[in-house]
Amino acid sequence: MQSLIGFYGIEKTQLVIERSQRLADIIPAPEKDEMGIGHIATVPVERRQGAATMLIDHLSGFACKLDKNKLVLDVEATNQDAINLYLKYGFKKIRLTEPPPECVKIGLTSHWHMQFSL
Repeated sequence: MQSLIGFYGIEKTQLVIERSQRLADIIPAPEKDEMGIGHIATVPVERRQGAATMLIDHLSGFACKLDKNKLVLDVEATNQDAINLYLKYGFKKIRLTEPPPECVKIGLTSHWHMQFSL
């Protein structure tokens, strides 16, 4: 919680948590053979230096140790930089999830469900 508040501030952290709870209602949980990844973020000045790739590499290894066959994640459809990173890593776009109207009111947008086979 402290890292979220440090990154976003108190008010935006509350919104992030509310959105996350709503997303959990509309985005399916990972299957038994999948490991889900969520809430990867880097501050703008630290981007494009390999941190996200190293993190995904680490998570891939960890998933294999847990006998998982896939990594899955959901990313905002408008976050093209993140989508490009995941596509470059080898993730595939599986489906686009559109939020219901009550979720749009709190700022949720469409999300791509993406999958990487290990």
